[in-house]
Amino acid sequence: MPKTANRVGLSKKIFMKKILMIVFVSIVYSASAQTEVGCPPGTSPAISVSLDLFNFHKPRTSCSKGFGLCVKFSVRLICESFSKNVYIKEGKVYTNVAFVNNLAVLHIPISIKNQTGFEKTDMSFFEVEDKAITLMLPNNVEKWVKGGTYPVNIVGDELIVSLPLF
Repeated sequence: MPKTANRVGLSKKIFMKKILMIVFVSIVYSASAQTEVGCPPGTSPAISVSLDLFNFHKPRTSCSKGFGLCVKFSVRLICESFSKNVYIKEGKVYTNVAFVNNLAVLHIPISIKNQTGFEKTDMSFFEVEDKAITLMLPNNVEKWVKGGTYPVNIVGDELIVSLPLF
């Protein structure tokens, strides 16, 4: 009897990797934007990431035929009023990251637990693959996020994860 693939587990893993990639792309762009974009006083550079297309067609067919994986997203640099608050609004997750010593401290709204796909997820640990993410810090120094499983601290209405950089 042929084995069947665990499609649900695989799709969740792919979804989580894409979410993680989008979060860190946002961090990289906003960190480098702080030195390159002149935002008006009272605002700071921010990145808007939008998932425009996700389907199982081949990219070379304009994502309309064949069997493959097609993902298209757009990234836009904007100036936003500075807020330390993290939140979810209209399906978008607004996070903050602080670079402290040799750590990237990620602040995620705790309400992400209630979003589709996360209802049954254990959020007491945050996992990162080794050498999967590189960050360009505001001082133009490139750092890697060290792979591992890190504890998540709950402070108020935020999930806080400290990710070591090397």
